[in-house]
Amino acid sequence: MVTSWAVSQIDLSDPGFWGRPFGERDAAFELLRRERPVAFFAEPAVPSLPPGPGFWALTRYEDVAMASREPGLFSSAPDLQVTGDPHWLRSSSINGIKHLPVRYTPSRPRA
Repeated sequence: MVTSWAVSQIDLSDPGFWGRPFGERDAAFELLRRERPVAFFAEPAVPSLPPGPGFWALTRYEDVAMASREPGLFSSAPDLQVTGDPHWLRSSSINGIKHLPVRYTPSRPRA
């Protein structure tokens, strides 16, 4: 259990981070908001796939709100496109990394 984080220890791309207790993750995000509110993270290596471009994490409400109003500046759209029914994207178990915005291409017409 991590009782106090150093900002250099926080790696949002590490799947192990997301398995830590909520209180530890909350403390890590509090530190990021205070010391590194806009942080870049390299993507983890995935066997047989080329390395990904990494991602920026916005951890303060004000920054997320501004990015939401300026999708042309703050978009991962060229790197992320979802086709079909992205039920997994709406799942509460997905953490929200790289979800701003997603172009949705439905596989069937919507009613």
